[in-house]
Amino acid sequence: VAEEGLSVDVASAGELHTAHVAGVPMERVIFHGNNKSVAEIEMAAELGVGRVVADSMAELDRLEAVGAARGHVFDIWVRVTPGIDAHTHDYVR
Repeated sequence: VAEEGLSVDVASAGELHTAHVAGVPMERVIFHGNNKSVAEIEMAAELGVGRVVADSMAELDRLEAVGAARGHVFDIWVRVTPGIDAHTHDYVR
């Protein structure tokens, strides 16, 4: 993956660690996952993760605080859930 110049989605500290030790350039990592802990966000800042998907206003606050404390600027993507009903099965809503 790293050799092909592809981006990688990760959703946990474990997946972030795996991408790091595999040699994926951290600027090509997109950190997804809901309810990221402060420790996970700090790890992402320390490793230089390029992009983070924020799932809530509280997470935006955590990203701002960690980024400021660590001197790291995250490129933030915002997950939007507009409340549109896709008329799918109840288990996948």
